Amino acid sequence: MTAKRLHVAKIAARAPAAPGTATTSTGPTTTSPAAGPGTSTTPATTTTPPVSSTLGVEAHDGADGFYLQFSHAPSAPAGQLTIFFHNRDVSDHNLWIEGSDGVAQRISDTVGEDLGGSQTVAVAAGSYVLFCSLPGHEKMRATLTVTL
Repeated sequence: MTAKRLHVAKIAARAPAAPGTATTSTGPTTTSPAAGPGTSTTPATTTTPPVSSTLGVEAHDGADGFYLQFSHAPSAPAGQLTIFFHNRDVSDHNLWIEGSDGVAQRISDTVGEDLGGSQTVAVAAGSYVLFCSLPGHEKMRATLTVTL
């Protein structure tokens, strides 16, 4: 390989991937005879999609009032998170998620007993509060930790 081609190959190998993606090389850099002298082709790359995960959240009524319960530990990796909400209480409830930026997104409309809803949201590393927005349901708050 000539010095010029080697330099081009090194520059291509150092090029950063787009933020939030990972690339994998499927082969070495090669020179294509059809492309002519002084040109090279770079290896094919594939983009890894963002992490996807799920979380179940249930509404209940206990001795201390309304509360939210997670299906597993209240943590998830950054990426696309699908939250499934199920109302296990006789009272109506809804579910929202709010990040540290103060922007709230609805996961489920207000639903009655044994109903629910779901929504997929993009989450970055940090803390999020899940809550029911109905008056008198202020105790229905739970914290979700999102990690890298």
